[in-house]
Amino acid sequence: MTKTELALQALALPIEEQLDLAQEIWENVSPPPDLRLSDDLRDLLEERRAEALAHPEDAVPWEEVRARLLGHPARKEGHRLIVEPKPRPSLLELLATWEPLDEEFPELDGLNDQN
Repeated sequence: MTKTELALQALALPIEEQLDLAQEIWENVSPPPDLRLSDDLRDLLEERRAEALAHPEDAVPWEEVRARLLGHPARKEGHRLIVEPKPRPSLLELLATWEPLDEEFPELDGLNDQN
């Protein structure tokens, strides 16, 4: 049986059975060794989780996070997603987006003095 055939059979199950199957698969999946968390990373994640629970008003909605990520180049290296900084426009590209100024600049006294 192919993976596609298996997936189609699983999707044909009633939703409760699909959820049971998904849970059973999830519980039996062993992450590769390079995905295991170091103690330092685990501590950091626990600290950030506690902070998020303590201050839910500071949470950023998924849609906003996704929009930010989609504006940045990303690549996958093994099991890691590497998000690159968004390239900055050149000065000429930035200036081209500005509207022209429609005001007169005042004369500056003494600017043209040759002394």
